[in-house]
Order: sequence, then C-alpha cells, then structure tokens
Amino acid sequence: MKKLLAILLSLCIVSVFAVPVFADANSDYLASIKAYQARIDAQNDAYKKSIAAEAARLQAKADANVQAVYADAAARQARADANVQAVLADAAAKQARADANVQAVYAEAARLQAKADANVQAVLADAAAKQARADTANAAYLKSLAAQAAKAQAQTEAGNKAILADAAARQARADANVQAVYAEAARLQAIADAKVQAVYAEAARLQAKADADNAAYLKSLLNK
Repeated sequence: MKKLLAILLSLCIVSVFAVPVFADANSDYLASIKAYQARIDAQNDAYKKSIAAEAARLQAKADANVQAVYADAAARQARADANVQAVLADAAAKQARADANVQAVYAEAARLQAKADANVQAVLADAAAKQARADTANAAYLKSLAAQAAKAQAQTEAGNKAILADAAARQARADANVQAVYAEAARLQAIADAKVQAVYAEAARLQAKADADNAAYLKSLLNK
C-alpha cells in the first residue's frame, strides 16, 4: 500500500510539473489519496483494538477457568479432609467404647476380688468362732476329765486344720478366678487396640488416596 501511494504521489508530482493546467485536478486527487489513507489507518486502528479486546476476553476466560479448577481442587480437598476427620472421630469413639469395656471388666474383676476376700474373711471369722467355742468346750472338758480333754483337743485341732485347709483352697480358687478375669481384660484390651490401629491405618490410606486423586486431577487439568 505504501509503495502504491508513493507511485501515485510520484505520478501526481510529475503531472503537476508537466501540466500546470491540471494543478487543481491533482490537488483533488491528492486529497482523495489522503482521505483513503486516513480510512485505511482508521481501519487498522479499529482492527488492532478488536484484537486487543479479544485477547483480553480470552485472558479473562482463561483466568476464570483456572480459578474454577482451583476452587474444585479446594472443594475436593475439603471433602477428603472431612472424610478423614470422620474416620478419626469414629476411631476415637471406638477407642472410648473399648476403654469403657475394659474399665467395666476391671471393675468386675475388683468386685469379684472384693467378694472373694469377703468370703475368705467370713470363713476365717467362722473358723475363729469355732476355735473359740472349741477352746471353751475344751477348757470345761479338761476340768472334768484330763484324758478326755486331751482327746477332744486333738480332735478339735484336726477339725481346725481341715477348716483352714478349706479356707486356703477357697482363697486359691478365688485368686485363680481373679487372675482369669484380669487375663480376659488384657485380651479385650489387645483386641480393642488392634481394631483402633486398623481404623487409623484405614484413615491414613484414605488420606493418601485422596491426596493422590487430587494430584492426578490437577495434573490432568494442567495437561489439557
């Protein structure tokens, strides 16, 4: 276009110098050329402005898409965190229930121990009462007949030994029952701890999977 304009201008100049008579016609022609150039410049400016406006629109659209991707990623992260928190809360609740069960078992063990001790004390008190009654009877009997008293004393002592032996056997059985209860409590505690560890492991696995899914989703969006 500039070359054409230069040629036209050159022709106009030659025409002006060659034929002065046509000076007015050449002036009109030059004016039309300038007007044409002004229209071309105006069109170019309008085209540049439309290109800039389209570029700004595309940039705004791209920014909006990026913001939408980040918002979706944040929402997914929030849901994953909420799931993990729910799993941890469930684990804590299960741990609390397991602890309560263990405490109940220990309380039952303590109750059984107390009951066993009370039974033993009752047996020992009964043995002491029998011993006192026997001693009283023996004392009266010794006064009446020394030989018969000695025989009665021997029989009483044998009876007392049998009672003490029975008390010892009862105590041993009570202790064995208490040890069995404590062993059951320890077994329940181990089972409860294993379940809680499994729940925490599942929570960690879900968190890792959620993080991997989010990373893969963001990577796929960035690769598009």
